Amino acid sequence: MSLWSPLIALSVSTAALVFMRRRRISKWFVASLPWWVVSNSSGWFELIAALLTLGGFIALAVGPTLPGRRRGRSKAEPLPHLANGPVVAVESRIYPGARPSRVLSIITIIMFCLTVVLAVATGMGAPAEVAALALSALVIATTLAFSNWFSGRLRLRIDQHGLHSRVFFAEQTIGWPEVAGITLRYVFFPGMGVRLVYYVVYSATHEYAFPSSMANAKELQAQVEAATGLAFPEPDITPNM
Repeated sequence: MSLWSPLIALSVSTAALVFMRRRRISKWFVASLPWWVVSNSSGWFELIAALLTLGGFIALAVGPTLPGRRRGRSKAEPLPHLANGPVVAVESRIYPGARPSRVLSIITIIMFCLTVVLAVATGMGAPAEVAALALSALVIATTLAFSNWFSGRLRLRIDQHGLHSRVFFAEQTIGWPEVAGITLRYVFFPGMGVRLVYYVVYSATHEYAFPSSMANAKELQAQVEAATGLAFPEPDITPNM
């Protein structure tokens, strides 16, 4: 195998991860493509491709729950009555992110157990389709486990200047003069019966979302409603997380 193949794959995948920063989900799948092309040459290349693809599935699961995610192109206009800041004085307060979900934990354990059973069956000579099912179960289990762990890494803050969300070391801010409205967002996990309700404050470019399952969601909801002079609509579903 030519040395140029892995070098080109490395260059393309690195470029995708660096220059597609705003495409949090698709960049992982794009980065994995060159490694899948050369995966037949080495097991290590196949492992890299699989890990990058797994990163895409994790981003796909976590992306809708990010409190500072981008909204893409939007024609939303800032609310005129917030041009000079919140309508009432806002007490500065920090909130932890969502607590780990018991439902996700149970599903994760089930999927990991299923992975082990299918892997053992594959080792005992089961058809190749069983190995594919084992890999699928592993991807789902790893994604859900990461999502549950990730929820505890979020920090939400509200003060007189606006709404702030921190994930690890990156912080996103929506200032009160940028707020274009408030709404609800629903996140569903098809086939699992798992559903979430998020309270969303949005601007033309970003949104600030926090889950109804958060320990202090009601307090943060009340602060946002008082600051904006608006009221969140009532959810039309009952979240089960």
